[in-house]
Amino acid sequence: IVIGGWDINRANIGEAMERACVFDYALQEKLKPKLSKLKPLPSIYYPDFIAANQEDRANNLIPKGTKQQDLEHLRNDIRTFKRNNNLEKVIVLWTANTERYTD
Repeated sequence: IVIGGWDINRANIGEAMERACVFDYALQEKLKPKLSKLKPLPSIYYPDFIAANQEDRANNLIPKGTKQQDLEHLRNDIRTFKRNNNLEKVIVLWTANTERYTD
């Protein structure tokens, strides 16, 4: 299993894990050495979709394009990740939790 992903913040995954406070401290200490080596790819930032309190941490963004260009950028990221890691299959799992509320 090879793990990768995107985030609007450039913090490594170990730092992001600490900031999120979603794991018990003892588990964080065990995971941090490995997770700190993982850095997220730049992501898309659509202010109308992401919670307003995330704007200040949005420092890891792909260049703004049309939605079609953004889609092609992400598809290319997936192709590159698959090729670079010699993978047969890629599974994309959406785990964001900062979506803006909508009716």
